[in-house]
Amino acid sequence: MPGRAGCELTDSVGLADAIPPPRNAGPARPADTPPAAARAAGALDDAVAGAAAATVQTADRPARRPAALGAWAAAPGRPVVAVTGDGGFGQYAAELTTAVKYGIPVKHVLLDNHSLGKIGKEQLAAGFPVWHTSLHNPDWAAYARLCGATGIKASRLDQLEEAMTWLFAADGPAMLHIEQDPELV
Repeated sequence: MPGRAGCELTDSVGLADAIPPPRNAGPARPADTPPAAARAAGALDDAVAGAAAATVQTADRPARRPAALGAWAAAPGRPVVAVTGDGGFGQYAAELTTAVKYGIPVKHVLLDNHSLGKIGKEQLAAGFPVWHTSLHNPDWAAYARLCGATGIKASRLDQLEEAMTWLFAADGPAMLHIEQDPELV
């Protein structure tokens, strides 16, 4: 499934007031976007969400989940959406149990291409073959359910709109596991 398909559906499921991730929490907003432009777009200022994003330490910044929990703490009345890849989420998978324990209603869109896609692209860009970037993932929707959250899975494009509707209608923390073709990401 193409990676941008989910982004095109967010307005249709009522996310006009959602909080985008803070600037330093990952690639959703380029690092060179001025803070004033981010505030104008509704993003949390780094000063508000910086503590939540302070765990960002790796090249591909997988700390979206902790940053989303911090965003919720800063503005608990607004919807918060975390969008991660499978590699990044795998590093913080236990944060889902934190959201369940405290009833934090973060909605999570997990894009699963069974690889460390960014690392593979960096290897190719440097003229090397892709080496040791494949992942053996669980069914992340089933994992979410085991943790006590709502878990939804979409593996075909024709399932995506209904799955997104279920995700944003769910009470409490919820995850949409989207299977993707690694060649299209």
